[in-house]
Amino acid sequence: MEHIKNIEIPHGCLSAAKKPSKPLIPVPESAHRIHDSMVQTLKELERSNSDSCLCNEFREKHTFFLDLFMHYQNEIISTCSKNITCSRGCACCCFHWVEDVYSFEAEIIADYLKTNRNDDIPGIIEQLRHDEAALIELDRVVDRTVSASPDTSGLSDNDRIDLLLACYYQLKRPCPLLDTSGTCTIYPLRPLTCRTYVSFFNPRFCRPDIVEHEDSRTYVLNCEETASEILDTLHFKYARFSNDTGLRSLLLKYLE
Repeated sequence: MEHIKNIEIPHGCLSAAKKPSKPLIPVPESAHRIHDSMVQTLKELERSNSDSCLCNEFREKHTFFLDLFMHYQNEIISTCSKNITCSRGCACCCFHWVEDVYSFEAEIIADYLKTNRNDDIPGIIEQLRHDEAALIELDRVVDRTVSASPDTSGLSDNDRIDLLLACYYQLKRPCPLLDTSGTCTIYPLRPLTCRTYVSFFNPRFCRPDIVEHEDSRTYVLNCEETASEILDTLHFKYARFSNDTGLRSLLLKYLE
C-alpha cells in the first residue's frame, strides 16, 4: 500500500475546529411536528419485546421512521429557500469511511444482501477486507505524521479521528455497495448517517478538507436530540459487535 504512505494530510482538516460554524438552518414548527412522530415511532420500537431487528415489526416501523425522517428533512429544506443538489446517483459522499452507523442498520443491510445478492457477497467481502486493511495502515501513517508535525499538536481524540477519516477519503475507495455506474444498490436501506448530508452547492464542497469552508453549502441535517438518544438505545440493544460503528467494518462482520 505504497500510495497510503504518500498520503497528504489535508490542511483544511487541521484547522476546521477553529473555524466559526456556519449558521444553522432554522427548523420550522411543521418539521418539529414531524419529528414528534419520529420520536413516537422510535419509542414504539424501544418498547418492543423483539430480540431481533430482522423481525417484521421492527422492519416496518424502521421503514416508517425513515420515511418520516425524509419528510422532516424536506420540510426544513422547503422553508429555507435552498435547492438541494444531491440525489440518488451522486456518489461524492460514497468514498468516505462511513461512521456512526447503528448496529441494526448494518444487520438489516447484510440480511438484504444475503437474500437478494448472495452471489455478490464474496466480492463485497473481499473489497470490505481491503478497505479495512487500508484504514488500519492509514491509521499508522496518520499517527506517525501527527506525532512528527508541530501543526497537529494539541489535537483532541475526536480531531484525530476526523483527520484519519478525511485522509481515508483521499484514497478514493468507493463504497462496496455502489454498482458500476456509481449508484447505491441499497439506497432505500442506506444508513441514517448517509442521509444526513445535504448539499446546496457544487459537489466539490462535499470534500472533507473544505466542508467547513465559508463558501461551503454542505450541511449535516440530523435528527434532534430526543430521537438520537433513542436510536443510541436501540443500537446497543441489538448490537452484536461492540465498539464498532463503521459501515464497512460492521458489514464485514455481519456478512462473515
